[in-house]
Amino acid sequence: MIWRLLAKLGLLCLPLIFLTLALAGLAWHSGEAMPLSIIVERQQNEAAVIYAPAVTEKILDYKLASYQARRPEILILGNSLMLQIRGGFFNKRPATVYNAGVGGWWLKQIVEFYQSLDHAPALIITLIDFGWFNGESELDSAGTFFGPFRADAYGGARQAVIETVHRVLGGKLSIPQILERRDPVAAGQSLGLEAIGRGTGYRADGSRQLSFMGESNSLQDEKRASALRDFGFAGARFTPGSRINEDSFAMLDAFLAQVKADGVMLIGLTTPYHFQVHERMREAGIFLNMELILARTQELFAAYGFPYHHFSDMRAYGASGSEWYDSHHLNELGALLVLSVLFERHPDLFEDYADQEALKALLANISNPMDVLNELAK
Repeated sequence: MIWRLLAKLGLLCLPLIFLTLALAGLAWHSGEAMPLSIIVERQQNEAAVIYAPAVTEKILDYKLASYQARRPEILILGNSLMLQIRGGFFNKRPATVYNAGVGGWWLKQIVEFYQSLDHAPALIITLIDFGWFNGESELDSAGTFFGPFRADAYGGARQAVIETVHRVLGGKLSIPQILERRDPVAAGQSLGLEAIGRGTGYRADGSRQLSFMGESNSLQDEKRASALRDFGFAGARFTPGSRINEDSFAMLDAFLAQVKADGVMLIGLTTPYHFQVHERMREAGIFLNMELILARTQELFAAYGFPYHHFSDMRAYGASGSEWYDSHHLNELGALLVLSVLFERHPDLFEDYADQEALKALLANISNPMDVLNELAK
């Protein structure tokens, strides 16, 4: 009797079991619930695979796994301001470079990433974002736009299935889209719900592909014009004042000391704002705070014997205004222009990695500032 009852219950539950397995399979196939080891292996062995999950807690582990698989000699550390730096810009040895940047990261996350590495690179190029050191802003040195860094395996898989269901039922993604896993603009494979839906994701070299931005120059022009038009002096980067966040500088001091002790070369870099924003910030008095931060940064880097480069008005290097895709984010053209300056200033560090004459020729013949290597058109 009891076995008949259990059999009937089993039959009743079969549709639910099949539905659960189907949803889990769909989440796995999309890349959202796929193990990071498989994603990293595919990216490092196949061309044109991008990855961007909706569950952001996986990003730190993903970037670490990619770094360990690539074992780069040059490491790029930063947030979204550095994400258009491509391994391909180091045109002699592009596979030796990895961009560990993640949008929204602050100094705390950058330090944590470095401290989690199982081997050190030979050279680090790290962003110094003045917003991290602004004592007048509400965000502190531990600030981040993300929640927890890591999700446990069960929690991450559960979130992946839930997010997949939400996007399908909400009409943001169709099942055929998920099954095809194609970048909606470029021809490459997309893994993760964000990558499938928007054509935005991390490449094998860690840089961020923004297919929808690179689809046409007019879209980039519109976004940049909108950002300049609606520019407001709010947030950590644009808050005027004269108080420095000492906790952030103490964190930077400890980080530089650790890198120095590890025998790693480090170059500090502050990326430029669009020159129209640069002028408006100066008019608004925001540079009172920024000049204090700049002086402290220069002093700290000099104390450890590390070079530091602050880029302000890029017109001095030939910029026309098309080197940004909004008010302060460089596109690929802008990133390459900044890198070319670094290559010229430090030929001893980069002569084995970059052919400067070839890069100059590339800079002179760019048709799409968001697709310097002409990949999206293929």
